[in-house]
Amino acid sequence: MRRTRSKWFKYTIAAILILWPLLQIGEMRGGRAPQERAEKLLYQVSPFQMERLNSYLLESAKIRDTAELDALRQAVYSAQFTHEHLAQVYREGEVAPLPSLQALMQYLLRLQVGGSREPLQ
Repeated sequence: MRRTRSKWFKYTIAAILILWPLLQIGEMRGGRAPQERAEKLLYQVSPFQMERLNSYLLESAKIRDTAELDALRQAVYSAQFTHEHLAQVYREGEVAPLPSLQALMQYLLRLQVGGSREPLQ
């Protein structure tokens, strides 16, 4: 009895491991349209990116070296990228441009190019 249970268990696991990828490939080939519209998804991601940027900006007061600005620079880039794509999806004038993100990116790059000669004050 115990052997038959373990055999069935092994066969069941093997069947799942074989069928799961086949179902995924079938769904991928099906070419279904996305369930959500791009505008909605970008609108949902945009506030998250801005909150992430805000948290990195708050942490930037503790930064002692320009090498530690990499995470902040990445957060600025992500927020800028998301906002630009959000603005492209909507008509002109519906989403306000944020030139301050580009200015902040330029400032961070200038700080990093200047090197880490001294701790930031």
